[in-house]
This record gives sequence, structure tokens and C-alpha cells, in this order.
Amino acid sequence: MSFTIRKWDPLLARAAVLVLVALMSGRTSFAYSVLTHEEIVDLAWTPEIRPLLLHRLPGFGTRALSALLQYIPKVGPFKGLGFNNPTPQTEDLYIKSINSTVDSYLALLEQVRTSKLVLPNCDLDDGIPTGAAEYTLADETYANLLAKLSASKFDGTTPQLRANILAFYSDLSLPIETRKDPARWQGVLTDLGELQAAAPLPGRAEAR
Repeated sequence: MSFTIRKWDPLLARAAVLVLVALMSGRTSFAYSVLTHEEIVDLAWTPEIRPLLLHRLPGFGTRALSALLQYIPKVGPFKGLGFNNPTPQTEDLYIKSINSTVDSYLALLEQVRTSKLVLPNCDLDDGIPTGAAEYTLADETYANLLAKLSASKFDGTTPQLRANILAFYSDLSLPIETRKDPARWQGVLTDLGELQAAAPLPGRAEAR
């Protein structure tokens, strides 16, 4: 254990220096996380990352099974084992998606630097605003959040949070997951009524 700590000390020290220098570098600081990540990976590759990857390499049994699967016809239940090399068009789409992701991330870092970051309440997979009856876990999460806020008499509930919850439940005719449990759904309706009646004053959250 002590060996591991001693080995990581210089790496952590250099990483900390990199972060501090980046944060003090004015407008260029928006890209500090990308550059710092690359440097940390470079520093940790030989002493930490490479030995870990080698330790997790497949053994003889896995290699033998892999060799056997190469000769099994990729039909029927084995159809999913087939592999087709990506076309040039597919590779181009992949490269463009990576570039777009990096550009978007750097734009968000710039918003953080200028204290103007606003993250919309959207699904991370398709970018569509989160809505009721779209995702089971979202329905469950909103019901749990509403119940917790109701238990505290909506103390500290900001106008933004109140508006978001009411917008989520704006159409109660949708097949929301919570409706499957009549008792729980009745609790949601009761909590919604209380939320509508307990409108927080503007600036209440800041005062807390």
C-alpha cells in the first residue's frame, strides 16, 4: 500500500500543478480539462495503466474460445457474432460526431468560465426535453422528488423547480408509470395540488 502511495505522489503533484497553471491562464482555461486528462494518462500509463491492462488480458481458455468462434458460421443464433468493417461513410460520420462532441464540450467549458452555463433538462441519449410517460425511471424519479418535497412542505422549493415539476405533470392523461399503482398515483395528485398552492416567493432559495 505504501509503495502505491509513494509511486503516485509525483504524478498527483504534477497533475495538480497542471490544473493550477491552467486555471490561472485566462481565456485558455476552457480547455484545461482535456489537456490535463491527456497529461495524467501519459504520466500514469507505464506505472499504473499498462500493468492493469496486462493483468486483465484474457487467459488461454478465452483465447481458445475466440479462435473457435472464428470458424463458426455467422448464421442463426451466431449471426450477432459477425463483424463488418465500417464503410468510409460510417467512419466519416464517426469522426464528425467526435469533433462535434469536443466542440460542444469546449463551448460548455467556456460557459462555465464565464458563469453562464445553463443545462437544459434533456435526455442524454436523444437530446429531447424530458417528458412524462417517456421513460419509466424519469416517471419514478419525479414521483419520488414530489413526495420528498411534499414531506418538507415544499420548503425551499425554487420557482424554477416548481415550474419544472408542474410542466412534467401538465398532461395527466398520459400513461405515466406511476398511474399503474392507484394508491401512489393518488399521492402524486395530492402532492401536485399542494405544490400548486405552495408557490414559493421569488428569491426564497437565494435567501436560504
